[in-house]
Parts: sequence; C-alpha cells; structure tokens
Amino acid sequence: MIEQEFSVTFQESFSNEIVCIRMGIDTEKTRTPFLNTYLMQYVLVFVLQGELSLFGSHLKKGDVFLLYPNTPSSFSAKEGFAYAYIAFDCNVGRKMFRKTQPVNKLQDEKMLLQLQQNLQGLLQTVSAYNTAEYNMRCVSLVYLALSCFSRKSDAKPGLLSDKTDYVQYFINAVEHAYSSPDLKVEDICNQLGISVPYFTNYFTKTMEISPRRYIIKYRMEKAMEILKYGNLNIQEVAQYVGYDNAFYFSNSFRKYTGKMPSAHKKK
Repeated sequence: MIEQEFSVTFQESFSNEIVCIRMGIDTEKTRTPFLNTYLMQYVLVFVLQGELSLFGSHLKKGDVFLLYPNTPSSFSAKEGFAYAYIAFDCNVGRKMFRKTQPVNKLQDEKMLLQLQQNLQGLLQTVSAYNTAEYNMRCVSLVYLALSCFSRKSDAKPGLLSDKTDYVQYFINAVEHAYSSPDLKVEDICNQLGISVPYFTNYFTKTMEISPRRYIIKYRMEKAMEILKYGNLNIQEVAQYVGYDNAFYFSNSFRKYTGKMPSAHKKK
C-alpha cells in the first residue's frame, strides 16, 4: 500500500554539510524535466512502486538512485508508479562525487534494504517533520545513502584506479569512524598502501585542507550540531566525536570556534 502524495519543506537545517530541503511522495507517470524545482540540488529517489526508464536505465520497485545537480532529465513510467524523494544540498558531495553518469543507481542489495527500512520509518512519522529529531533522521538517511554511492564494492583500497578515489576513500573513512579515538591518517594511508607525506600533499591540494585538519573540522562540526540540538553533557559529546578526554576536546573546540563547548551549548 503506497502512501498518498505529499511534500514537506524543511525550515531549519540540522547539518552544515547536508541540508535537506524537501521530501515527499509523487505518483506522476511522466515528468520533464525530472523534479524540475530541484535541479540546483541533489535528489535521492526511492522507487516505491512500478517501473520507469531514465537515461536508458530500467528502474523498478526497491531501486534507489541519485540525481546530480543541474541534470535536466525526463522519465516515463508504467501504471501504478510511485516514488519518494529527498532534495538536498551537499557541499562536501560536490568534492566527493564526480559526475560520471546522469543517474547513479545503488547496487548494494543489503544497503538497499536498510535504506528502504529507514525511509519507511520517516514516512510513518512525517507529521513530525518540523522537529529537530525528524530533520536529524532525514540527514542521517542521506548520509547513509551517500556513503553507499561512494563506496566501491569491487575495488580494494590498495587497487583504486584513480588518485581522486584516495580522497573519496579517506572522506568515507572519516564519516564512518570519526567517533573512534583510534582514527588516524596513518592507518588510512596504510589501508590505501601509500605514504602519509604523498597522501597529505595530494589531499591538501585537492581539498584545500590537510587530512588531519579535515578530521578535526569534521569532528568539531559534528560537535556543534550535537550541542545545538542534543541534551548530552560535554563528556558525552566529546566521546561521541572521538575524544576520550573532555578537557582536550574542550580546548580543541575553543581553538576551532573561539568558544568553549559550554558557552556554545548555552547560546
């Protein structure tokens, strides 16, 4: 049973890196261009029912795909077609993902199932869309989807075909392990089979920030999000973003933001 058509617009962003703009369900059988309103954003699409053809690709119920910004496209679908979508902006994504094809279809069956389950949870509680918790769940779903799209299931880290894949691999590793105190640039370089100086030089030129600074930045941005919306104390926030020592975390936070975590939380 497919839910009725609806669309909601998010008024506030939970994340500085991913900004969810709109989500909903649509049942149109044709659209030219696809989700025209959101051509300036990424669009994460879940096929809920039926089949469609898009850029020569055949997509069916259960498929999940990603449309890139500025990708005008049209589709045709069979009777009973329905899809859910999340339109979002992603500053990190513009450097993480290279647009090699108009539509990026997710292939991992296990992750497809998990994404569908998470989506159903969002759809069942859509009446609470204007809460911070709902926004957080929506952003988490997009994060999970992006991590799946950027993952190369058929390539080992040491056999990546392009140097830009090293950057993507590092960013994915940080996203998955930023809460671990054991996250180190050296360990990721060992997984990639390249030297730390070589990777640091290439990453810095590509991203305009060193790998170590990127980890700190990622953790501090996460900490600010948690302090803004959560009810955790400083020690708990520190542990959540990979710091065993709350005092060291507080000093790092002050250097990054100019304020202590407690002051940021009060504000």
